[in-house]
Amino acid sequence: MAQIAALMGAVWGVNLLSSALKTMSAGLSTTLTAGTQGALAYYATYLVGKIAEQYFIRGKSWGKQGPKKIAKEIVSNLDKDSILLEARNQILQRIQKK
Repeated sequence: MAQIAALMGAVWGVNLLSSALKTMSAGLSTTLTAGTQGALAYYATYLVGKIAEQYFIRGKSWGKQGPKKIAKEIVSNLDKDSILLEARNQILQRIQKK
C-alpha cells in the first residue's frame, strides 16, 4: 500500500508541476508534461489492476501473505519498460484507426 501511495504521490506531484509550468510557460509545458502524466496514469492503473486480479484469484482474500506482500511481489516482477511500450503501441494503434 505504501508503494501505491508513493505512486499516487508521484501522479499528484506531476500534476502540481504541470500546473506550475503552464503558468510560467504560457501553456507550452503541456506537451512536455502530458506524456509523463499519461505514463504514470497508465502504470498506476496497470498496477492496481494486477493487485485486484490477485485479490479475486485468491477468492476475494489476500490470503496469509496479506496485501503488502502481494503488492511488493507484483511491483518487483513488473517490467516497467515493456508496460510503457505496450501503452505507446496501443496509443499509436488508436491514432492510426482515426
